[in-house]
This record gives sequence, C-alpha cells and structure tokens, in this order.
Amino acid sequence: IYRLFSTLLSKGAGIILISSYLPEVYELADTLHVFRRGKLVATHGFRTASHEDILGQALAEKQEKSGGQK
Repeated sequence: IYRLFSTLLSKGAGIILISSYLPEVYELADTLHVFRRGKLVATHGFRTASHEDILGQALAEKQEKSGGQK
C-alpha cells in the first residue's frame, strides 16, 4: 500500500489516511489533523509535533477526567 501511496503522491494526488498508529502517520503525513470525539483539536505540519504532543492532544479529555495534567 505504501508503494501505491508513493505513486499517487508523485502524480499530485492527495491522500486522506485515517489511522491511530502514530509511527505510520508520522512517517507518511505532510499535514496531521488531530481529532478528539469527532472534533478537530489540532493541526500540525510535517513533523512539527512530537508523538507525545499528538497523543496528549488526542487523549486530553481522558487525562482531565483521570486527574492527569492537561
């Protein structure tokens, strides 16, 4: 599938990839949108956010409810 992505991207196509597997997303995405409970909570350019930042934004509500830091 990654070879297909490369071929399509080289032809100027855009690809929307929905995944919770961060290493894959981090490697493939030019732009990353973080959603929580169906709402957009953050947008990042190519590798401008760490895995920890992204996870924190995606899970912030759970952390708040469990008493963790925001």
